[in-house]
Amino acid sequence: MVSEIGFNPYSSCLIVNEHWIDSQPELVRQVTQAVQRGWQAYLDSPEAANRLIHQDNPAMEIDFLSKAVPPIRKLCLPDGFAKTELGKMTTERWTTLEHQLRELGLVTAVSASDAFDNRFLSKAD
Repeated sequence: MVSEIGFNPYSSCLIVNEHWIDSQPELVRQVTQAVQRGWQAYLDSPEAANRLIHQDNPAMEIDFLSKAVPPIRKLCLPDGFAKTELGKMTTERWTTLEHQLRELGLVTAVSASDAFDNRFLSKAD
């Protein structure tokens, strides 16, 4: 994995602008938590979703999808993350990514502290 050589971007993000956060915070919370619950359900029992993926795209073999679950689980739940923290982002990881992207000249004005907001995630049970 690319993350093993030190580049560990978030591969999937929900993106929303400040207008939606300010005007529709409950909708942002509901969508965020629905995605979080969907991923939790997939990681608990991926078989039904894998069958649907295969049905919609027969090139995605069931065997391949099944073998992909452990690496996906590791990406979704890095060391030290409980299942209830799925989707949580960290300032440390964003700061590293910010520095890497600046070094590559891909961004000039990014602030790790402004890049994410965990407040819409479900709280731990």
